[in-house]
Amino acid sequence: MKWRREAFERLPEFRRLLQEEQSPYSFFGELVEKLNSAYKAGNEDIIKRIYGLVFWCINDAPRGKNASDDIFTIVTCSFLEHLPAHKLIRQDIGTWFYQREIIEMTEIFHYHGTDEQYQ
Repeated sequence: MKWRREAFERLPEFRRLLQEEQSPYSFFGELVEKLNSAYKAGNEDIIKRIYGLVFWCINDAPRGKNASDDIFTIVTCSFLEHLPAHKLIRQDIGTWFYQREIIEMTEIFHYHGTDEQYQ
């Protein structure tokens, strides 16, 4: 899969995680936790590269045939939906997404979050 190759190249420090995870859903779920840890550590480089992979997946990666292999769906469900659950990520979301994109993702950000977190 192209997304896996892209992840190997962009995030070499997470290769073991990528090799151990049984599905892309679990990998991107764990990647949210890695992003949160990077925020706590102030590691801007990893933050930037994680978002870079995510943006590639949602904007440039080839679409799959169904939810099990469509990386756009996988990233939306396993990564984007969980961002509001983490305060540091939530507070910085405007750095990475345009206001228009945040508005377009209202339902995604509300899925596991609250109105208060979204605001």
